Amino acid sequence: MSAADAALVIDRERFGKRLKSARYDAGFDRMVELANKIEDEFGIPIPASTLYTYEAGRTFPPFETLLLILAVLQPLDGLAYFAVAVRPDIRERVFGSP
Repeated sequence: MSAADAALVIDRERFGKRLKSARYDAGFDRMVELANKIEDEFGIPIPASTLYTYEAGRTFPPFETLLLILAVLQPLDGLAYFAVAVRPDIRERVFGSP
């Protein structure tokens, strides 16, 4: 799947807004705090600048990175917290909600 095709599935801007909200809800005021926590807990460095591109809606994280973000931020609904960013017909099949 190309990056253009992925954009048809996930609205990166909406995903980024949800990521920012989840980051603030988890108590991380700055992106570098989240990057440091991921590295401290899992030993995997992810530059704050890379995380910022996700939050700004410029790129979407690889699945492995998304799992690390979820593990640290622990949004209430887990991955479903980001369902609002998924194209409606796909969201309904994956998450069972329109």
